[in-house]
Amino acid sequence: MSARRAKVPDVHADPGTAPASSDTARPAWGGMWGWPLVFSVSTAIGLISSLFSDGGFGDWLGWLTLGAPVAACLWWGWMRR
Repeated sequence: MSARRAKVPDVHADPGTAPASSDTARPAWGGMWGWPLVFSVSTAIGLISSLFSDGGFGDWLGWLTLGAPVAACLWWGWMRR
C-alpha cells in the first residue's frame, strides 16, 4: 500500500503572496534601544555631576538627570493604567 502525500500549495508562486523580508519585519534599531540609551547616558551624566559638584549647577543637573528615569517609570508604570 503506498501513501500519497497531499499536495501543498506553493505560496511563493505569486509575487503578491511572498512573505515580507526580514528587514521590514524588524523594528528600527533606534526604536528599540533609543530610550534606554538616552536614560543610561542621562543617568551617567547625573551620577558624575552629582559626584564632582559642590553646590550650584552640578547639583541641579544631577537632580534633573537622575529624576528623569524615575519620572518616566512612574508615568509608564502607574499613571498609564
